Amino acid sequence: MREIEHRHLRYAIAAADLGSFRQTATKFNIRQSAISRRIRDLENQLGATLFDRTTSGVVPTAVGRAFLERARASLEQLNEAADIVAESGRGMLRIGFDASCGASFVTALLGRFVSRHRRTHPVLVEAAVQDLLAGIRARRLDVALLTGRPEVPDCNVIQLWLDRVVAVLPESNSLARKETIHWRDLMDMSFLGGKCDVGTVIHQCLTRESSDIGYDPQVEHFAVGRDMLIGMVSLGKGFSLTMQSMPECRCAGVVYRPIFAPGAELPFNAVTSDLNDTQTLRSFLRMAFLARTSMGH
Repeated sequence: MREIEHRHLRYAIAAADLGSFRQTATKFNIRQSAISRRIRDLENQLGATLFDRTTSGVVPTAVGRAFLERARASLEQLNEAADIVAESGRGMLRIGFDASCGASFVTALLGRFVSRHRRTHPVLVEAAVQDLLAGIRARRLDVALLTGRPEVPDCNVIQLWLDRVVAVLPESNSLARKETIHWRDLMDMSFLGGKCDVGTVIHQCLTRESSDIGYDPQVEHFAVGRDMLIGMVSLGKGFSLTMQSMPECRCAGVVYRPIFAPGAELPFNAVTSDLNDTQTLRSFLRMAFLARTSMGH
């Protein structure tokens, strides 16, 4: 069987939606006889009747409905693929990130990228991890930058580097005099968690590693941002955690100490879809991978 022409499928789908060859001809600005002939050619090619013709219009047959349902899905996928290529040609790059990687890091990385790819039009989206992964699957996003170990079997997870967990401590605490600390050193202090995703990711890390050493951490969650949380640490209310790649929040009365212990490193990943592969995206991923050098990894 020779290859089916896409325009014939479009005519048939429109006829099914409108219930009329005449209205279909009007939609495509061609003669009704041409629509009727093209759909008849399609039926002959398939060896099946797609429409019942009546004086009041046309109605898909049972086999016609089954065929047109699949044809419609195929054309939608083709249109989506064409949109991706068109966006690639325009230099569109849709980047999602969660709070764990830090807006300042994304801005710095994007600044370097745009300076070398001046035709790129970036679109930034900060969202929760699950929303970002849904955006990758639906191809609303080209890449998501995430800290942690996301379970996304239907996507590409590209590890860019390992990011170390850092403890944020009150300057008055005895641990502030140590250059590095262990999870066990934090057993007598309360963990202060904020409202952003970095708290969720690090809280999971803290819970996992504390369980391994038989330690049940005291956890206090506050509906505040990172700056306010660091301020609460400076008051001696407890400790917090951040990632080494995130810029230190300048606040009097706090110190940052890396944790050198098993489980104190989390992968920093770029997540993409197998169905989305453009030159713009590949160039961005190469630069993101090379950025680990400037981040000290």
